[in-house]
Amino acid sequence: LLSLACLSEEGTENHFKSIKENNLIQKIVHYINHKDDKIVLNALKTSGNLASAGKLLAQKLCENEIFKTMPNVLSSQNPALRREACITLTNVFHQDFDDHDYIIDNQILPILIQIADQDEDEVIFF
Repeated sequence: LLSLACLSEEGTENHFKSIKENNLIQKIVHYINHKDDKIVLNALKTSGNLASAGKLLAQKLCENEIFKTMPNVLSSQNPALRREACITLTNVFHQDFDDHDYIIDNQILPILIQIADQDEDEVIFF
């Protein structure tokens, strides 16, 4: 998973195509629910990098229900996980993603408001 995080950060179109064709996006999203914070962090980094690579990959993350994983991560006691989840969400929505129902349907907005209200500058303002 760490390799995918690094690959997705510096990846080429062929790398992203291979990730998509081999159904790795579903596996990456699955790892966001893992019990080990290091694995979750790498899955989030990979997801965020993939989302920043283009609209198609961001949509694939949404189709694989990445938003259903976010409430647990955003509610984590680990600030690194919360920060990376915020970055991932930003990257997904940066791709001109118009269906904001995912945020509402998965109760993400109240959690983001709570994080902002707690004055966690290191999470929200990166």
